[in-house]
Amino acid sequence: MINLSKLLNFSDSSWNDTRDPCSWKGVACSSGNSSVTSLFLSRLGLSNSNFLPDVCKIETLQSLDLSNNRLSLIPDDFVNGCGRIDGLKLLNFSQNKLAGSLPTFNGFVGLESLDLSFNSLSGNVSQQLDGLLALKILNLSFNKFSGPLPVNLGKSLLLEKLQLSMNQFQGAIPQDIANCQNLNLLDLSGNVLDGSIPARIGNLTKLKFLNDLTGSVPTVLGNLNALQVLKLQHNRGPIPVTVNSMNSLLELQLGQNKLNGTIPLMPVRLQISLNLSSNLFQGAIPGGNAGLINSSATKTPQEPPKKGKSVAVTVVLAVVAAVLSAGVVSIIVVSLFRRFLKVNNQQSQSGEELPPPQVIEGNLLTTNGIHRSNIDFTKAMEIAANPLNIELKTRFSTYYKATMPSGASYFVKKLNWSDKIFQLGSHHKFGQELEVLGKLSNTNVMTPLAYVLSTDSAYLFYEYAEKGTLFDVLHGKLGDALDWASRYSIAVGVAQGLTFLHGCTSGPILLLDLSSQNILLKSLKEPVVGDIELHKVIDPTKSTSSLSTIAGSVGYIPPVSEGTELAKWVLSKSAQKDRRDHILDSNISRTSPAVRGQMLAVLKIALSCVSVSTEARPKMKSVLRMILTA
Repeated sequence: MINLSKLLNFSDSSWNDTRDPCSWKGVACSSGNSSVTSLFLSRLGLSNSNFLPDVCKIETLQSLDLSNNRLSLIPDDFVNGCGRIDGLKLLNFSQNKLAGSLPTFNGFVGLESLDLSFNSLSGNVSQQLDGLLALKILNLSFNKFSGPLPVNLGKSLLLEKLQLSMNQFQGAIPQDIANCQNLNLLDLSGNVLDGSIPARIGNLTKLKFLNDLTGSVPTVLGNLNALQVLKLQHNRGPIPVTVNSMNSLLELQLGQNKLNGTIPLMPVRLQISLNLSSNLFQGAIPGGNAGLINSSATKTPQEPPKKGKSVAVTVVLAVVAAVLSAGVVSIIVVSLFRRFLKVNNQQSQSGEELPPPQVIEGNLLTTNGIHRSNIDFTKAMEIAANPLNIELKTRFSTYYKATMPSGASYFVKKLNWSDKIFQLGSHHKFGQELEVLGKLSNTNVMTPLAYVLSTDSAYLFYEYAEKGTLFDVLHGKLGDALDWASRYSIAVGVAQGLTFLHGCTSGPILLLDLSSQNILLKSLKEPVVGDIELHKVIDPTKSTSSLSTIAGSVGYIPPVSEGTELAKWVLSKSAQKDRRDHILDSNISRTSPAVRGQMLAVLKIALSCVSVSTEARPKMKSVLRMILTA
């Protein structure tokens, strides 16, 4: 461990030869601190792999986590050395910069989990993993592997989770995969597979998640009684009637296929989503399925929504059916528990999924263990590929609501690099900027939890804001119900967020613009200021339209922008110019004299923020103090 410390050259003061290694940061030991069992070396910026062979000298090592670094290779000395450690159970090299072919993992008789996802490994996967007979979890997703799917994984009879998504695998699904009867997750999405789904897949009775299989749909899928999520693409033939016996199924995604025949009865427990869009079904929508509309009782809408028009769906269950002259149902989308919120006129409503992004880099920024375990990059990229998952859209970005397999929801914010207004520099540089922003911590600032960078877009992960934007709340159905206590709490929260951003030790963070459209609400009293990353990547001089058109004001001018927003929250829409107490929103001000007095005090603060004299405008700290004492 002393030699390892020297090779790593840590700045962390706990890694020194005068202390017990069991007290070092990222080191875990057995009971009694008799031996080192785990090394957690994630997110340390490691780029040189020369220390790895020394790691293998720790004969008691059980777990090694090197995720979220910049390692470019796994040396042969490491594979040979650590392969002899019988007790080693976990290896995590995810989200590094590994390139080249997959190493051959000889030995490793006790290895249970191997994660090499989000790298740039390439070539075939043939016999490199054949010896991993104890393997329970294998994640090779988001790499550049090609050729056929590995055929010998069926030897790993203990395998529980197999994730091979977002690669370039080709050909058929091997029959031997059915030997892994403990498998509960199989994700093959984002590859170029063909052929039929193996009939023996019905033996995998413990499967809970089955994603992106191709070919005809076998009747044996009905045997998968534990399956909760089933997504099939590029399939043909009928849906087997046995699907009705899949009693655990919560989500069924069969859109964008060439399925035909009649639609059978669906499982009664479907709770999240049923998607049968863009197929070749015939006949009636069956009765007996909770929430489905029977075609015999359904009238064709007189004015179906046109492509590209904004759609606001206020019911929980939406069924859209377009029937061709031959009696073919071309679109049936049933969505439970999903809200389709307001989307601008440029949004496509066709629901056609986009090709998977060509991922360059992905990284978890948050140190919160709950978020780190919840965030699933593969699931998020699937969601962001479907326009139907858009929650809201702004001039600069598109927000998707991403519900993870754990049930937790996040905002995935997509920035499109193809817009000339973005001045990225390099993906690596932007990743570094996000690393800095990810370390910020303030309850009133939207800080990124993770990101994925592709060739043409960036996907940023944030905590989900249940109430949407402040603009929607003020001007939507909740506007009249937003009482003064809520508006005051929002004003305080926004001021606290801005004060924090202006006082960052690494330098002030100034927003491109502050408006009710980039203030989001976790609740009616919990605002968060968004778009903090835009000032690093947007060049307003290259915009295709003026900033005043984009944001409603010419950039962000503290504290003028804060004052403008404060005024909006207290003024009436039909404001008069004569007396201040007459220009207040009477729906709020008439509540009580105390409320009216506080509203006038906040209006006075707003007016000071927009003073013609720059010297007379208060600093944000002063604005916050004045609001708190109003």
